[in-house]
Amino acid sequence: MVDHSPELAKLSDKVVWMGPLAGSEGGQIVKEGPYQEKKTTIKYKKEAKKLKPNVEIGKTSIYGKSYDSFSFPLKSMIWVHGETGSGKSSVFNTVLNELNYQMKGEYILDKVGDLKSLKFPPNKLESVLIVDANLNRYTSRSTVGSFTDLAKPLRRHYLNQPTSKALDLSEGHFSPNSELGRCSRCDGRGEEIIEMQYLEDVILPCEECKGKKLKEEYANISDGIMTVSEAYELPISKVFESISLTPKYRRILSYLKKLKLDYLSLSRNMTNLSGGEKQRIYLLSKLLIDSKDQLILIENLSFGLSERELFAILEFLNELVSVGKTIILIDHNPKFKAFCDWEVEFKSKGKINSSFIS
Repeated sequence: MVDHSPELAKLSDKVVWMGPLAGSEGGQIVKEGPYQEKKTTIKYKKEAKKLKPNVEIGKTSIYGKSYDSFSFPLKSMIWVHGETGSGKSSVFNTVLNELNYQMKGEYILDKVGDLKSLKFPPNKLESVLIVDANLNRYTSRSTVGSFTDLAKPLRRHYLNQPTSKALDLSEGHFSPNSELGRCSRCDGRGEEIIEMQYLEDVILPCEECKGKKLKEEYANISDGIMTVSEAYELPISKVFESISLTPKYRRILSYLKKLKLDYLSLSRNMTNLSGGEKQRIYLLSKLLIDSKDQLILIENLSFGLSERELFAILEFLNELVSVGKTIILIDHNPKFKAFCDWEVEFKSKGKINSSFIS
């Protein structure tokens, strides 16, 4: 089992700790042996707030089951928890679906439930975003660079080099998804697949581009510090140390650092990321549309995250709350209580308790 859960570790006969950090700074066995409980060294002090609930939800009916009315405040972080199957996701998806319809006249999800009433201050809410547990929103060619849009300033940087100007190149010459630049042998995938009839397919680096995905003459163009192919493969934190960025891309880079994702490379395929990495990359891609008075629902945030990563992203989400966003977290992890302002607990038979977290 590959998992961060201390509960699973306690039940294991042997535990192998990998590290010391993530990505290129990991890959070594730090320690192995029986489980040893360690107390968390990360502490968080929540800012005291005086909150009044201003979103009031009447009784909800979904699939023939009724749920209590409840409320929560905007511009805060709300922790939603309860037993599996208690209706958390169904109720909140119904609420946000109706919120979006009342604001913009359209549903963002298929309508499956009914609300008796819904009251909210429309002047304090502009948009709704749902980041659910379904993370398969990318193709086999999607990379960290394309998903975060950071591949674009990288291509522009190399387009301004003297060699590129002399050859009259365009951005497409530095993209493995463009016919102008991608290796014709592997079609910009960087690898060749040998299909085996009774065994697993054999995957080998492309003999022509050596796994660089680009035609050699474009992959080897340098800015005096690194070549194009090196820039795609190095950790993002190192790549943009010497490349100037506009405010938009500086914001994206700062988000990556706060979400502890700047160890990834721009060429890293989305299909090769862990569940926790996919969750954070997807959240980041949605936050690129800057809306101050936004309500964001996130499901199962703690899935695939270590304690260090989880605390980093919760601090980041609290920063978003401080600039006017509302964050709703549907998750079972009890550590959320220390970071959140409001609690919505789902009990059996449709009972819901909502209250301020002191």
